[in-house]
Amino acid sequence: MIDKQIKDLPDSFCSVAWLQIHTEPDGKVFPCCYYSHAPAHNLGNWNKEKVADIFNGEKWNNLRKDFLDGKRPAACTRCWTEEDAGVISMRQRFNERYRDFPDATNQNGYDKYKDIIELGNDDGSVNDIKLATVDLIFNNLCNMRCRSCGPGLSTGWIQDEIKLGRTPISLVTNSTVTHLKDDLVELANMIDPYTEIHFSGGEPMMQEDHYQFLELLIKLNKTDVKIRYNTNLTTYKLKNYHAFELLQKFDNVFMVGSIDAMGIQGEYIRKGFSWEGALDWIKTCKEYLPNIDYGISSVFQILNASAAVDLHRYMCEELKREKELLNQQL
Repeated sequence: MIDKQIKDLPDSFCSVAWLQIHTEPDGKVFPCCYYSHAPAHNLGNWNKEKVADIFNGEKWNNLRKDFLDGKRPAACTRCWTEEDAGVISMRQRFNERYRDFPDATNQNGYDKYKDIIELGNDDGSVNDIKLATVDLIFNNLCNMRCRSCGPGLSTGWIQDEIKLGRTPISLVTNSTVTHLKDDLVELANMIDPYTEIHFSGGEPMMQEDHYQFLELLIKLNKTDVKIRYNTNLTTYKLKNYHAFELLQKFDNVFMVGSIDAMGIQGEYIRKGFSWEGALDWIKTCKEYLPNIDYGISSVFQILNASAAVDLHRYMCEELKREKELLNQQL
């Protein structure tokens, strides 16, 4: 148990180091996507070690101890830079989220800071891992080559890399990791009804491991967790898997579409994207999963500086119209 009360935690404290796991396509494991990718800050690699061993390894424990001691770890420079500039950082956002459950992402009230104090130790180690967020990227397999992306997160970029005279990055995958299936069972045992499982990529609907993890959660009766996607809205089937049919088993699903603009402009920015296809995808998803939440994740850039606003307005108006029609039917 940590020898501090919640109110006595340092101002620079970050709850993410206790409550989150973020994986990269090449196997690297971090607390979050903001954490430094520099080799000097490496915490471990899923391809070589089990996630639980990385999470409770010496490097990650030292990171947590730095936060307990009021230090600003160098690997978290991105958050410190934002805060010093007066911007609300990822650290501050997640601290608020985990302090003030329930929030918009979880309808169950629970004190995640209490878990940190009761399950953690002064040396940074954790006795029993209870994760609030599991951010899973199994590989970089993707059928699109968005202008804001690159080969590290999309195999669709490989041919463009060749045309540019660069050495292409091939498919990065955890499929050859011998301990993966056992590791997924361990991950499932680290979650509870207050956990969010976030699938992204690459394109998560093209990742077989993602479907297998959904099946594992169903088998273990862990269907009360929150499932969140970042998807390009192009597919929901792989081999004999059907994502929408599996997701019908879960109580809380949030589907976020990676779209930058409507129509031909959106198709130009995200190569391989189809606006009409995306609308059909959303329609089918709503038929299978009428009660889930939806969102849009846009990369705000010069190519869509005004179009992104139009896209979000359109989506909000469509949602409002659908609710009005539903009320009329009732």
